[in-house]
Amino acid sequence: MTLIIGIKCADGVVVGCDGAATYMTPLGQNRTITQPTLKLEIIGQHLILGMSGAVGLAQSYRLEIESQVKSHNQKVPWKSMLDARKSLQEAFWKHAQVGRQQ
Repeated sequence: MTLIIGIKCADGVVVGCDGAATYMTPLGQNRTITQPTLKLEIIGQHLILGMSGAVGLAQSYRLEIESQVKSHNQKVPWKSMLDARKSLQEAFWKHAQVGRQQ
């Protein structure tokens, strides 16, 4: 289980997470290895990304966000939460949809 938390304070934001990854057997029955892992990354000047789950999918999502931030001089390119959600939903869907063509 992963815990990622963000708390908005009067003078900034506090973000934290656990630091362990558990790898399961192919059938998901037994834990095989628990090892340290990074789940938070700073992207550009104003964005903290917290990810858990499938490593390949997380890497694809991170690259999509980095691409959008890089194209706006390392600043957040969205004007509102709704704008960010729409933009990222479109970018992420191409990686998540079942049976997509590569």
